[in-house]
Amino acid sequence: MAVEKALEQYGDVVRIAPNEIVFVDPRAASGTKTLRRRNLILHYLTKDTDIYGSHTKHLEHFTKTNFIKIGQGDQGIAWETDPVKHRNMVKKISPAFSMKSVRAKEPTMHKHIDHFVQIMKEVGGSDGGVELREVSLEIPNSFDSCSCSTFQWTDWLALDISAELAFSRQMDQLKQSENSYVILPKYLHCSCSTGKSSPFLEVLWGMNFFLTIHQVCRKFPLLSPIQFLFAPPSAVISELKGRNITTMEVKNRIKRHGKTTHLDHFNQILGDMDPESTPSKWEQEHLEVLAVQMIVAGYEPISSQFLCTIMFSLLAPETYKRLVDEIRMAFTRYEDITPEALAPLEYLNASLMETLRMTVIGGTGLPRISPGAHVNGIYVEKGVYVQYSHFAFTRSPRYFQEPRSYKPERWLPVEHPHWDSKFKNDARESFFPFSQGPRACPGTSLAWNETRLFIGKLLWSFDIAKLPNQEIVFERDFKINAMWDKPKFWVRLQPVARDLCV
Repeated sequence: MAVEKALEQYGDVVRIAPNEIVFVDPRAASGTKTLRRRNLILHYLTKDTDIYGSHTKHLEHFTKTNFIKIGQGDQGIAWETDPVKHRNMVKKISPAFSMKSVRAKEPTMHKHIDHFVQIMKEVGGSDGGVELREVSLEIPNSFDSCSCSTFQWTDWLALDISAELAFSRQMDQLKQSENSYVILPKYLHCSCSTGKSSPFLEVLWGMNFFLTIHQVCRKFPLLSPIQFLFAPPSAVISELKGRNITTMEVKNRIKRHGKTTHLDHFNQILGDMDPESTPSKWEQEHLEVLAVQMIVAGYEPISSQFLCTIMFSLLAPETYKRLVDEIRMAFTRYEDITPEALAPLEYLNASLMETLRMTVIGGTGLPRISPGAHVNGIYVEKGVYVQYSHFAFTRSPRYFQEPRSYKPERWLPVEHPHWDSKFKNDARESFFPFSQGPRACPGTSLAWNETRLFIGKLLWSFDIAKLPNQEIVFERDFKINAMWDKPKFWVRLQPVARDLCV
């Protein structure tokens, strides 16, 4: 958000570190692009090189910096800076995200989302409601009927799905939460959980702020000695425990290669590896890093989509009604709700796209090293770090009408009955939530299927209402570090009164 303010104050290009500049104009990221402005379609035909999309034979021209690198070991696919190594890993991993593979993994999504729906039928209808994310035992004074803050529901669901899709790892976060759910007799309708997040989540969220400090210290090396003061001791302890668990789980997955009950990403990654063989130290480390990165990539952005699409819709009642009406008019039976059947639902797609705009992935920036090239008309010398602020772009009134408001209508086709012409000049063609070029997210189709399925099944099954006295202000309540810190949000879920409800 500080970068956004700097760009607003000083212009389209700002120096944010001694050797780093940031752009806000989408042409810096997309190169030649058609942008809609003031009822005209202006074609920007330029010889400039864009930061993320330009490449030769899938080797990017602007190479990745080490801004997120921690340690000297294997960097997996997400942190690898060498373009050749990255391309080779993409070739190995890409089959895991082919359309055939994505379809084969749908039963895993159904299993966990159906489990979530069943649990919500048990815990979601209390007068105190459920809190969709935070874990705590505090009693919210603002609610008339007392309720404990319960489960990290959306986090736990997304983690369960991601871990099983990655390498058939059973996190069982929802199952543990269900088994530990209790009704506290001291409070009327007071529900809480004695369940505990896995070491994986404890590490991930415990180190969230530290990772931001680490990135800052990469820009200002003199600050590096103080960065570890921001690493919580509990998270460090959990990290050691989690690393040992991951080592064991990956070894077990190798032994089960070819014998798993369903397809996962490691089926393609392990390829023709002999399950009885012992991987080298490098191979073991590489597979462990890939496993963790795949879980994180399939967990955090997805959990944000789960939570924020529901939250933002409930904060805009007309939006919620339109979304619910579209889903319930499309299906008469729960069993018919599939990713393929949900794909044509335009308001659902628009709502998910607007959530991606509001909580943009990679909000802290994706810096690259200039090869010595023009970017948006400005020559950037070789070795200079350069990035495009996707976050500032999505929040700018130059590119989006009412940028700080949740408006799915901006993504609807013109012929849709809820299309609003005031959004006709929005720079929709320049929004790439899953990035672009050689480092674009390979799991885009999987992410769309998963988020559509969750929202579709949840809103078909429940009438959801936010509990009163909850005022969510994005600039105040959302914070971006390595991941989005999101506010608590209490809701009540009542099963829809229909004979066919699952």
